[in-house]
Amino acid sequence: MNSRSPYLMFTAWLSYVISLFIPSVTFPYEPVSGWAAALFSIHAIIQFYKSLFLAYMSLFGLCNILMLISPLFVLFLFKKGKFFWYRVAMSAATVPAVSYFFYEGLRYRFFELNSGYYFWASSFVFAGLSLLTEMRSYHRH
Repeated sequence: MNSRSPYLMFTAWLSYVISLFIPSVTFPYEPVSGWAAALFSIHAIIQFYKSLFLAYMSLFGLCNILMLISPLFVLFLFKKGKFFWYRVAMSAATVPAVSYFFYEGLRYRFFELNSGYYFWASSFVFAGLSLLTEMRSYHRH
């Protein structure tokens, strides 16, 4: 990994872990912790076909699974030029993670976003930046 990449990935993991222990959304009037929201989104994967909302929530479940397995890839399996699709998927996970702010945060339809959401979304931004800087360093050499 290049010199900035491990620090960005560590920041991503730290943000993700913090997000699991603080309220991420309020629904309808009760704060929901990050771990409960993560479990809901992972459960939505198996019920995505029932509604458009569950299909959208299942994207967050995929994001959570990618973040949960990322230490395995980065610490044990990351080699130069390997796992290109994982890097692309992790970088692409930033899109649904951040898009929810524009879908929900600006309009306040179902949930009120709390600080846990922002830690969660920033973890994907940091992970995406880490993996993109890593890919950029491979192209230089």
